[in-house]
Amino acid sequence: MTRLGFGQFGLIALLTAILAGAAAGADSRYTDSFSADDAKEDSCIQSLFWLDQATPPPGPYLFYVGTGGSRQLAFMGYQNQLAELGYCFPITTVRTQRVVKGWLTVDVSFPTTATISQYPQQGQLLYSTSGDGVAWSVAQPLNAGRRQIPIESVSGTAYIRFSGTRAAIDNLDVSLSSQAATIYVSQGSGTIQAAINAAVNGDVIEVRRGTYSGPGNQDIEFGGKAITLRSTDGPESTIINVSAGHRGFYFRGGEGADSILSGFTIQNAQTAGIYCEYSSPTISNCIIQNCRADVGGGIGG
Repeated sequence: MTRLGFGQFGLIALLTAILAGAAAGADSRYTDSFSADDAKEDSCIQSLFWLDQATPPPGPYLFYVGTGGSRQLAFMGYQNQLAELGYCFPITTVRTQRVVKGWLTVDVSFPTTATISQYPQQGQLLYSTSGDGVAWSVAQPLNAGRRQIPIESVSGTAYIRFSGTRAAIDNLDVSLSSQAATIYVSQGSGTIQAAINAAVNGDVIEVRRGTYSGPGNQDIEFGGKAITLRSTDGPESTIINVSAGHRGFYFRGGEGADSILSGFTIQNAQTAGIYCEYSSPTISNCIIQNCRADVGGGIGG
């Protein structure tokens, strides 16, 4: 029997619900007009950025031409080497294993300035893409004008690399959509809260057997996300052990039925095992034991 303990009197009850996984994905957007110096920080592959523009370096480099809204990022090769700039999208420190697909659009030009000459022949700009940052497509040329490039990855990060000389880019715009992913948590490899923070609507987080405690494994919040958090081995084998002064889960982001918690034992909480405030999540196959609160030691609200 599934056991839910309410308050210090140990009232036993059963809470059941039908699990219905959400299928929604998430969108990611990135833009750069090159009016600021974001490219240096946001790119993952880059030739030297020549910022002072005093003496050109003896190698391929990147530099800005123009000012204000007309500012562009220019590529200058050296001998037979092309300058390079590459990105991995989405630009984030937390990545998940989900399929991403989308488009990159960019303005390409071959300007003539005091530092760039298109004589005796025009410069060039190439691009190649990768789904893992290791295997790259054959480089393709980009002509002047507004260009659209498909990008995708089955592993969650789509890569693109530009290489060129005497060419410039402007108004970079990336739009990605992602499909639902499964994120795994095990003891010693991150926390449940970190996995939730990385998840988007429709994702499933599977927690492997073990006892989880301490920061990131108590006072856990869904943050309003329509996600499924479940154990792989059931509540008897997957325990949220709460320390003094804390609770197991706190729902206060307007979560509804598509925010699903399933398959955990929550024990020893002193401010409710699960606390719901203006939220109605789906809770299934959970054991709440030895939990206290002034009102609703098992599930309060």
